[in-house]
This record gives sequence, C-alpha cells and structure tokens, in this order.
Amino acid sequence: MYSIATLANEHAVADLAVLFFTLELWNSTPPTIYIFSDAPTIPKIEAIPYKGKRIIKDALAPYIGLNRAAMERTPGKKFKTLFADFCAEKPQLLSWALDEGSCYPGPEDARADGVLFLDADICHLGPLPILASEIQLALSPHMIRKSDTDRFGVYNAGYLFLR
Repeated sequence: MYSIATLANEHAVADLAVLFFTLELWNSTPPTIYIFSDAPTIPKIEAIPYKGKRIIKDALAPYIGLNRAAMERTPGKKFKTLFADFCAEKPQLLSWALDEGSCYPGPEDARADGVLFLDADICHLGPLPILASEIQLALSPHMIRKSDTDRFGVYNAGYLFLR
C-alpha cells in the first residue's frame, strides 16, 4: 500500500475534508496521509474525521492567509511568484513522505510503498489505483482544453505517484 501526500493551508481545509471522506469511502483501509500545512491550519485539519493515519508537518508558514490568486500576484523568494514557490513545496513533501514512509512502524506489508501526491481538491470516485511494483513514476495527463495544456503542461502536477 502506498501513502498519500498533500499540501493544505486554510483555504484547502474544506477540500481536504472531501478528499478524506472519499479515501475512506472507497478504501477499506484508508491510507496514511502526509500533509504539509501551517500552524494555524493544523488544528483545523486534525478536526476533520479520518480513520487513517495522518502525519502533519508545519512547513507552509510563508503562505499563511494567502489563496492562489494572492500568491500569483506576490513575487516569490525562489521563483517568479509565491505560487510557484508554493508548488515547489511538492518535491520537499514527497521526499519527506518517502523517507518517513520507509520507516513506517508496523508489519512489513503495512509499510508505505511509494507516495501518491494529490492536490487537496481531489476527490475519488472509486478505490485508489493498484500500481504494479515495477512502476516508479506515474503521471496523470490533464484532460483540459489545448489552450490550457499549452499554458500549464500536459501532465497534472496535482496527481502523481513516486516510488
């Protein structure tokens, strides 16, 4: 079983509740979820019912109080915009989740075998996909207009798997 990773600040709490709900609805054993958040949002996330294990790290302090539109208007520290900086948190989150997941306490068959990154606004209409053990990377193509694909890329950075 692989784990899930997501980013969530205060603007994603309602979306995260739907993600938690759909993960529980379709998976008899809800996956462990690794979450980068910020100090004010962590208690809100902890208040969302979820039967699986969640591991939350306070790592999004630079984005407190900001939604995507505000981040897109704000110059970034590393990249052109603060939203680009926010998106660059994904590899850090995935690295942390992969490192932590390999040390998951419990039986060998319960340890995380890879991480599926999901934007907090993803909801599932069925069980998590079963991925063959030889799959190291899985990408999801955008199913959007060509003009948007030209602007944002062919693959959805909000749904990707790493082992």
